[in-house]
Amino acid sequence: MKKFYYLSMLMIVSLMLTSCAQIIPLLANAYGPNAGQYRQNMKRAPKIIPRKKSKAKDPSALEKDVLSLVNDLRKKGVKCGKEKMPPVAPLSYNEKLRRAARKHAKDMGKKRYFSHDSKDGSGPLERIEDQDYQGMMWGENIAAGQETARDVMNSWIKSEGHCRNMMHPGFKEIGVGSVYVKGSPYGYYWVQNFGTRH
Repeated sequence: MKKFYYLSMLMIVSLMLTSCAQIIPLLANAYGPNAGQYRQNMKRAPKIIPRKKSKAKDPSALEKDVLSLVNDLRKKGVKCGKEKMPPVAPLSYNEKLRRAARKHAKDMGKKRYFSHDSKDGSGPLERIEDQDYQGMMWGENIAAGQETARDVMNSWIKSEGHCRNMMHPGFKEIGVGSVYVKGSPYGYYWVQNFGTRH
């Protein structure tokens, strides 16, 4: 069966000021019936916020919080962009998807990059299959810089592509990866892997 590729990504770039940090979200959405079709939508929305001192939080707790918030969203329905998305069934936790998500989040922090494509050239599908997850449909959201589950969820909800991934009725399972990498450009790195098995 032909695989359906559905990707989106969120990049946070921080510019240091004297006592504040200017957070400039850069959103580049890529999705379509195959990996060769892309639509990019770059937005800049600068906002001055007080800079906080980061402390590593329990990644398992953060991942569970994201899973809970995603299913709350799916239960209520939400507006993604200009389209109202109706309530859909909750996603089930999948350990294989979680391992793929956390591994990619850690890799981005350790190797200081932010992309759906790993430094070794592998993409989301390869990383999921490396964990022995055989899906007929999959998707991925990534983010960096947000310190709490609610903050990263708010960023994804405000981005139409990420929001649609979280509300897609075709997805049945999810794995969430959250890591804090000390000394990395963004500190916190987040990945959501979605899937539906054969």
